[in-house]
Amino acid sequence: MRCLLLFVISWQLCIAVEQPLNESDLLLNDGYEAAVQTAMISEKNVTEVSGLVCSHGQKDLLWVINDSGNEADIIGLSKQGQQRAIITLDGIGNRDWESMGRYTHEKKRYLVVAVCGDNMNILPVCALYIFEEPIIDQLKDDLQQIKLSPQRIIHYAYEDGPRDCEAIFVNVQTKEIVLISKRDVPARVYTLPLFPKDDKKIAATYVAELKQLPQPHKADLIEDLQYGKFRSQVTGAAINAEGTLITVNTYKHIYFYPCRPGQVWSAVFQQKPTYVKRPRLAQAEAIDFDAHGNIWYCSEQIPWPLYQLKLKKTP
Repeated sequence: MRCLLLFVISWQLCIAVEQPLNESDLLLNDGYEAAVQTAMISEKNVTEVSGLVCSHGQKDLLWVINDSGNEADIIGLSKQGQQRAIITLDGIGNRDWESMGRYTHEKKRYLVVAVCGDNMNILPVCALYIFEEPIIDQLKDDLQQIKLSPQRIIHYAYEDGPRDCEAIFVNVQTKEIVLISKRDVPARVYTLPLFPKDDKKIAATYVAELKQLPQPHKADLIEDLQYGKFRSQVTGAAINAEGTLITVNTYKHIYFYPCRPGQVWSAVFQQKPTYVKRPRLAQAEAIDFDAHGNIWYCSEQIPWPLYQLKLKKTP
């Protein structure tokens, strides 16, 4: 009888541990002002935005990509939504372009396009296209057309089998590319070397899980019968210029993980994140920090709104 009682108590404790966190278990992030919509985009060539990065060298410029089936273009937008440039990657098609990254190396700025989507978890290899960010003359009214070839292509596969992914960022402090899976529960974090030793296919190494990210609750399922069950799926991620804060975007809210120099990824992502509530969007899949620590994010499906979360000024 005593053994049975101990088993029941242990089982109840395990169930308690496995219960998903809710927003009430987390703190609201008070470091940002309320979200402000800066533009509503209705251009026909920017219909399905799946990745966004802020230029850290050109003040009023964002780069966005469309999802699979669209042109192999990276579109430059002002922060008020005007199109400034279109970069076409020469000789490359668009198959599941799902995220973007950016980094600076030896005083040059680079953009990364991630071919990382894999809804069926079947792809044996994924790819990252890397090229130097072109300088745009933002005083010109004419749309600037640019054709480029990637300077580097990183082919990779996950060490434990295929994964669907819509979130990458580059950590220049550790010289790593970080990828966060979408459909795993909890989401899994992998890393790749930013500068691999050769151009062979390399392994994305598992380093952490997002166990503290809230999973769907009954209220989410009632609120949205069709998509509520997907509310915790990770659709974007970014790191600030100092490498001290990571933001993770989901279909419902935006979450924040502080990051200290030298801290291992498992320690970073085992922390309880803070979060900000986000206006309800159709498919929020793109997010980034600008050079000043402000956050920009948007949604798929035209017309789509562009939002800014402005960093509060310290007294």
